[in-house]
Amino acid sequence: MSIGQKSFLFFAFFICGVLASGLGVSLLIILITDSIVCLLFICAYFLKSDSRLVTVGFLTLAVFLGAFYARAYEYVKFEKSAITYGKSGEISGKIISSPASYQKFQSFELKTEKGPVLSVRTDSYKQLSYGDEVLIEGAVKGLTTTTSYMKKDGISGTVDFPEIISIKESSGLSIKGGLFYVRDLMAQVYRKTLNQNESALMAGILLGQESADFPADFKQAMKNSGTTHITALSGYNITILISALFFILSFVFSRKSTFLISILAIILFVVMTGAQSSVIRAALMGSLVIIAQRLSRIYSFKQAMAISAFIMLVANPMMIEFDVGFVLSFLSLAGITYLAPIVATFFMFKNEIADKIKKLFCETFAAQLAVLPVLSVYFGGFSLAGLISNVLVLPLIPLTMFAGFIVGVAGIIWAPLASLCSIVLSLPLALEVGIIKLFGSIHQIQAQFGILTVAVYYLILISVVLKYKRRLEAHEYII
Repeated sequence: MSIGQKSFLFFAFFICGVLASGLGVSLLIILITDSIVCLLFICAYFLKSDSRLVTVGFLTLAVFLGAFYARAYEYVKFEKSAITYGKSGEISGKIISSPASYQKFQSFELKTEKGPVLSVRTDSYKQLSYGDEVLIEGAVKGLTTTTSYMKKDGISGTVDFPEIISIKESSGLSIKGGLFYVRDLMAQVYRKTLNQNESALMAGILLGQESADFPADFKQAMKNSGTTHITALSGYNITILISALFFILSFVFSRKSTFLISILAIILFVVMTGAQSSVIRAALMGSLVIIAQRLSRIYSFKQAMAISAFIMLVANPMMIEFDVGFVLSFLSLAGITYLAPIVATFFMFKNEIADKIKKLFCETFAAQLAVLPVLSVYFGGFSLAGLISNVLVLPLIPLTMFAGFIVGVAGIIWAPLASLCSIVLSLPLALEVGIIKLFGSIHQIQAQFGILTVAVYYLILISVVLKYKRRLEAHEYII
């Protein structure tokens, strides 16, 4: 068994352990089950004399390692906290996120002097920025079932509308603060040059900004049409940026310089957009593609996905339980990579345009199949309209991102230039808004999936992939 195969199994078993912990399985049960499986593999070795069985047996112990790590992380990060909940008092700290503005309030993350991070909501008229040091007075609330998702961001509690006693503006230069400033400037350019729906859509597609500018009916239309993901800066969006960046730089710089600049640009972009899970995943996998090209090695999607998930879960194992974007990001990518080629082999077109439409439809359909049960569990339903709406919207995204970047940069340099360039940008955005509204009139299908149903569903998908493995190999997918 090669080192690559061993490392993949270790990462996969570790991830399974973190998942088991997130599902609430006790460490004792995980340890007993893991030990029994390990012993069964060792016993099988004596029957078949295959050394690989012993290797796999010991690697299965990574399941317990992953579960133990997740529990230890949660205990140190949240349970062993220096916060006193429910008692009003003064809290001092530093704002470590770009304050997000909504219609009636603004929110930000505050790292207290004692260490824990709090989510603070305050009046929208307060002028606050990343890096400001503030002194507030209020009561810290513990995370509830509706706010437990904040654990994915390392947040230990919430403070609603505290009294702000003092604000000390950040005086030092900060790379992160500067990136947030550039992002906010570009968002302002979109608000000045585009209408409400188009500006909010553009800020989401390129900058990953959650916006309160969408009217309630348009938000519902996006949900019904299955296009909400395009405003969350998905892996699809950042993959476009990585590919375009590497292609452009290769004409100007040497291979080594292109490699270094591309890696640095990816890191800066991830920081600027708030380091969402889908962006981190895509950035990690995109970086692995670049590294593989740099080292002249074959890029293995299976290895890249396992390494990316492992790195993210080591940094924050709470993601697998509380960050649905993390789960959807990997599932959709796996669907596109493994299921789409299988679906595509059932359709044959000689026309080049028809073949591209087929490829896009198959990838969209495969991604929807891969995430369907998870969407139903988290959101209580899924959208059949998304199969068609995404086929129509996704081809417009690269043009939208390119034109949006030009308009944003132009607006920072000279406002009239942005107004002129926005004429081109308005065309794809208007089409996207129209498609969303059209398919948004179709309501979601309501369906509930239990854990057992979800498990059976994915076992069936895995069986299909294994059965049609040769078809994948025929399409030159490395699995």
